Amino acid sequence: MLEKSGNIIKSVIIFVLYIVFEYLVILLLKSLGLDITNLDNTWQTIVRIVINLMLVAIFFFIYRKSLIGDAKDFKENWKSYLKLGLKYWLIGLVIMILSNSIIGSFLPTPTNEVMVQDSIISNPVLSFVSSVLVAPFIEELIFRKSIYDCFKDSYQYIYIIVSGLLFGYVHLIAGGNAELIYLIPYGTMGIIFAYLYAKTKNIFVPIFFHMLHNFISVMIYFLTLL
Repeated sequence: MLEKSGNIIKSVIIFVLYIVFEYLVILLLKSLGLDITNLDNTWQTIVRIVINLMLVAIFFFIYRKSLIGDAKDFKENWKSYLKLGLKYWLIGLVIMILSNSIIGSFLPTPTNEVMVQDSIISNPVLSFVSSVLVAPFIEELIFRKSIYDCFKDSYQYIYIIVSGLLFGYVHLIAGGNAELIYLIPYGTMGIIFAYLYAKTKNIFVPIFFHMLHNFISVMIYFLTLL
């Protein structure tokens, strides 16, 4: 099921970096006399965006050959990729909206979503940059590419399920087990993104639709504040 190669080691390194990198940088800054918890919300957000951009640079270095190749391929075939992606993204969106509505009728809004909404209210521009531009790139490399590289092609559907559910679970950690039912909407979109990557073998396809999804979500929330 899993490829017995350096891909697994590389994926483990990627996940460890994703989990601990921000903490380690903040700890380093604190040892140098800069405790970001003493900064206001705007500057804390800026520091975290810079840290995430550093992570983007590291991931780009690790996957540079693949990313350059995928970028060229996406440029040449973007019409067919967008046509395919739009179809499945809309299916996932419908499932996500319906399941969110049903679950939200008897449970409070998940903690992750509340945190994102609070961030948008306090720092709309910076939150837009983080949610729409930075997060999709990092998350797709982690939950789509790094996981896919560990699976044999004959186990693509297992990869899709694992990738989607892990993506959903990570977004629900802050709320604990009480919010696991929200794996349905969160996991659905993760499964859609994973399917798009498995189908196209081009990471920029799920990155694009992840950015599109977050962009629409952020804009809808902006409109509710007017």
